[in-house]
Amino acid sequence: MAGHSNPTGFFLIGDLPTESVAEAVTAALARLQGGEASLAIHPGCGTNLALLGLVPSVFALAVMSGTTTDKQRSNRFSALFLSTLAGFFVGKKLGPWTQREVTTDADLSGMRIIEIVKTRDQVHRVITSR
Repeated sequence: MAGHSNPTGFFLIGDLPTESVAEAVTAALARLQGGEASLAIHPGCGTNLALLGLVPSVFALAVMSGTTTDKQRSNRFSALFLSTLAGFFVGKKLGPWTQREVTTDADLSGMRIIEIVKTRDQVHRVITSR
């Protein structure tokens, strides 16, 4: 199963009966409106994936900056490896924090489900409004 959100709702992709989608979406909205903001945070979110790539890259660039020869670059290999590894762990913590504090708004007060439509085989469109 996969999903994609946009300003007017979201798509669910997967072999799911429409009735099950409606039950799950209704329950999830009630839980989010009841204060379970953690439901809006997901490890597969693009924010997490972007920071898992970006942070180690920045750390690696910092280590390699100023090198002009192959010898200089090879001499920094251990530092490059360790900094990239450290960047991975920093990115792994920074991603969910950024998602929770910056890119995701879990406040769905006033949100309502307008319609749930099966648009094609294995694709449901959930239309919402505030």
